[in-house]
Amino acid sequence: MLEIQRRVEPQIWCAWEQLASRIEQNGQPQKLYVFEDLVAYHFWFATRARSDLQILKVNGVPDMVEDRAYFLPRGFNVVRTVDANEVSGDRFWIAFRDMKWDERHPPLNVLVDRGFKLGQPQIIDAGGLKAFLVEVRK
Repeated sequence: MLEIQRRVEPQIWCAWEQLASRIEQNGQPQKLYVFEDLVAYHFWFATRARSDLQILKVNGVPDMVEDRAYFLPRGFNVVRTVDANEVSGDRFWIAFRDMKWDERHPPLNVLVDRGFKLGQPQIIDAGGLKAFLVEVRK
């Protein structure tokens, strides 16, 4: 009886598919920067039928924590890897996880320091962590 009544906490990997559906499809090319292999894979899987969305995995963000138990499969070259200083564009999306929204935490602090403006975050609470999708503009 206790098992039936226990609330099932959503897992963080379930959040990415929900957030992927919120990236607008306006016919224009879109860029999504992610900061973990696991996030890259889940966004790719959720949007694999879209030809307008480019997913880029960002490495080298200071103090950014990545769970290295997850990795992109060998030979999987659909998601390109870029260095933190290669994040660019007048308008793009970012997806990351954290305990809370805090512009002093990476990757937000890096983008703000480089002069980018952050949009209203779309948030999914998942098992103590939060999954964020944010539109970023120059």
